[in-house]
Amino acid sequence: MAILFAIFFPTYETVLSPAIERASSQKRGVQAEAAILEVTDTQKTVNRIYPVVKLRLEVHPPEGEPFQAGTKEVINRMRIPMFQPGVVVITYLKVCNFAL
Repeated sequence: MAILFAIFFPTYETVLSPAIERASSQKRGVQAEAAILEVTDTQKTVNRIYPVVKLRLEVHPPEGEPFQAGTKEVINRMRIPMFQPGVVVITYLKVCNFAL
């Protein structure tokens, strides 16, 4: 068992761990800050207790100019005060490479 660990651990650290992290960040996207500009109730709920709200955001990517985007989120009623205009949240951007 110790021999298996001695062989597997260096391989995991040098080969598998960076590949897993790279794949995970590609799924998650690039982290960016976004300021909430507007919150609108959609009059929809999930399981009759979690409201669905529409958010208009000003996204500040690490590279490039800020832009506005919109999304819908299901939020816990207890967290509604955390989703107000002016609050800065963390979001993830999907990066697409279009090769011609």
